[in-house]
Amino acid sequence: MNTRIRNTAYCLLAVFLAGAASAQTGSANLSPVPAGPMDEVKAAPGVNFGQFRQVLIAPVKMTFAPGWFREVSDYKFAPNLASTLTHADAEKIQKDLATAFDRVVPDEFVRRGYTLATAAGPGVMIVEPSVSQVWITNPYHDQGNRIAVTQSSGKGVFEATLLDSQTGATIGYSRVRLSTLPIAPQFTKSSDVFVRADWEDMFKRWAQLQAGRLDTMKGQTVAARIQ
Repeated sequence: MNTRIRNTAYCLLAVFLAGAASAQTGSANLSPVPAGPMDEVKAAPGVNFGQFRQVLIAPVKMTFAPGWFREVSDYKFAPNLASTLTHADAEKIQKDLATAFDRVVPDEFVRRGYTLATAAGPGVMIVEPSVSQVWITNPYHDQGNRIAVTQSSGKGVFEATLLDSQTGATIGYSRVRLSTLPIAPQFTKSSDVFVRADWEDMFKRWAQLQAGRLDTMKGQTVAARIQ
């Protein structure tokens, strides 16, 4: 998607979400449905997901796991105190990962047959993604020779809230915990470029999982919750 068009869509989306917040039904009114490869999937009763062929993907919200910064910036983890991670480093990592997510995820939805919308309208679903509990195993930048004793570059909890763009109502929710693919050999030299590539691959896998789960829900009508 063209960067200018994407930025315009994000601005319009922010305005829409602010105005539609009161119309959302919330995940409490959703019913569990088969989760497939994900950990949890819910949908609103009576919603036909087959009507949504366009998606408007909001900028991701990303947060580190509690204790992550304290551990990776500890001198025991980084004996060379000059190389200890700073808060500015962590903020840059968070921003860079979020930017990568917002860049690669929409393309994966397109590959699954969805059209990227630039405004709310009929047949448009809003996807509000978040990645929490983010744990980056080797966050050090500009240290290409640093040895990382690790099996993966990190992990996180991916969640998505799905909204009807016309009404603002919450129509779905999903959650899955993912890790970057295992590294071989287990002892490897790692750099920020290496880590970023692993995380981008994980972002793509999440988008494929999310789009695939939406595909399986097309034509299905979720029964109302039993009170």
